[in-house]
Amino acid sequence: MPIDLNLLLRDTLSVAPVLIVLLSAIVLMMMSASKVQSKMLPWVAGSGYLISFLALTFVTVPSASAFSGMVNTGSFAVVGGIMILVLAFLHSMISANLLQKDGIYLGEFYALQAFAITGMLMMVSANDLIMVFIGIETMSIPFYAMAGLKRKDVRSNESAMKYFLIGAFAAGFLLYGIALIYGATGTTNLTRIADYLASQTPGAFFWVGIGLMLTGFFFKVSAVPFHFWAPDVYQGAPTVSSAFLATGGKMATFMTLALVSMKLFPVPSAKWAAVVAVVAALSMIIGNVTALAQTNVKRILGYSSVAHAGYLLLALLSQTTDGYQALAYYVFVYGITTFAAFAVVGYLEKDGNPVTLDSLKGLGFSHRTEGVILTIAVISLMGIPPMGGFVGKYLVFLNAYESGHLGLVILGVVTSMVSVGYYLRIILSLYTRPESTEVIANPAGAFALTGLILAAVIILVSGIYPPVFTGWITSLW
Repeated sequence: MPIDLNLLLRDTLSVAPVLIVLLSAIVLMMMSASKVQSKMLPWVAGSGYLISFLALTFVTVPSASAFSGMVNTGSFAVVGGIMILVLAFLHSMISANLLQKDGIYLGEFYALQAFAITGMLMMVSANDLIMVFIGIETMSIPFYAMAGLKRKDVRSNESAMKYFLIGAFAAGFLLYGIALIYGATGTTNLTRIADYLASQTPGAFFWVGIGLMLTGFFFKVSAVPFHFWAPDVYQGAPTVSSAFLATGGKMATFMTLALVSMKLFPVPSAKWAAVVAVVAALSMIIGNVTALAQTNVKRILGYSSVAHAGYLLLALLSQTTDGYQALAYYVFVYGITTFAAFAVVGYLEKDGNPVTLDSLKGLGFSHRTEGVILTIAVISLMGIPPMGGFVGKYLVFLNAYESGHLGLVILGVVTSMVSVGYYLRIILSLYTRPESTEVIANPAGAFALTGLILAAVIILVSGIYPPVFTGWITSLW
C-alpha cells in the first residue's frame, strides 16, 4: 500500500506538541549523560515546553483525528495539553533550586520529567484505549524513578518501590479491563465503542471491563479505597518530585478519565455514575478525616489530594459538557495550587528534615514570600474566596446539584468544612512565634520565586475573575 505523504505530514503536524516534548526529553537525556552544561538543563526543558505550547496553540490541526483514529486533535486535547504544559513550565522554574537544596542535582531529572509529560500529552489526545494505556505507562515509569531520586535515602527508596508496585497493580487492572472491553465490543477505539453502545446493549463482560478500567484510574488519582499509597509516596519522595507527582499525574489522569467518559457515554450511564458516586463519597470522607490526625505537612497534603479526588469525581456524575468543563477548571486550579504548596514546603525543609506543624512555626516571618504563597495555596485548597479553589468547588458542586446529586453536594460542603480544621493548622503554625528566635535565610532563588509568584497569580486571578479561565476553556472546547 503506497504511503500518502500528505496524510503523513498532516498526522505528524497534529502531534507536533508531543513530538517536541519527546525531542526535548531525548536532548535532555543526552545532555545529562554528557555531564556538560548542567545549568542549561532547566532552560532547555522550559524552552521545550514553551515551544510545545506554541505548537499546540497555533500549529495543531483543529478538531481532527490522526493515525487511523488513534489520536484526536483540537478542543479537548488543546485544553488538557495547555494545562499540562503550563504546570510543567512552572515546575521547571522551581526544580533546579529544590534539587540543589536537597543535594541531588541530577540531570536525568529533567529528562524523566519531559518523558512523563510526553505521556500526559498522549493521554489527553487519545482516541483509543491502547493509546490511553501507552500514555499512562509513558507517564508512570518516569514517576517511579523520580520518587526514588534520593538514591541513598531509605525513605525515598521505599517510596519508589511502593509507587512501582501499586503502579504495576493499577496497570494490570487497566489493561485487563481494556482487554475485556475489546472482547465485548470488538474494538478499542473510543468512537467505535460508543457506536457499538448506541446500537447494542452491552453484556456483563463489558461492564466488568469498565469496572476494572475504572479501578486502574482510581489507583492513579489516589481515590478511596485505592488511596493508601499516596501519602507515603508524597512523604518519602523528594519534595521536588512530590510537587510533580501529586499535580501533573492527577491532572492528566482526571482529564483522561473525563475523555473516556465523554467518548464512551454520550448518553449518561447510571451504572458509571453509581460507581463514581460511591468512590467520590468515600474519598471526601476518608481523605478529610484522616488528614485531621496528621502532623507532617506533606502527609496532610497527601490526604488532601485524596479528598480532592472525591470533589473532582463529582464533576463526572452528570456526564455532560458542563460537568467536564467544570472538572477541567477545577483540576487546573487544584494542580497549580497543590504545586505551589508542595514547592513552598520543599523550600521550608531544613537539612532534609520533614516539615511538620511544629517545625513550621515562625517560618511565615522568616520566609515572608514563601509564607504568603503557602497561605494563598492553603486558602484555595480550603475553597474560600477569593481564591480559585472556591470557584472550582462551586462549579463542581453546582453541576452535581443540577444533575440530581444533592446528597453528595451536602457531603462535599460538610467535608470541606472539616478540611478547614487541618488547613487552618498550617496557617496558624506559619504565623505562630517559635520558642527559638533563630532566623533562617530565604532559601528560594529569584527564578524559583518567580515561578511560585506566577502560580499564586493564577490562583488569585482564577478566583477574582473566573471568566479568564472559564471563557478560555469554553472557547477551546
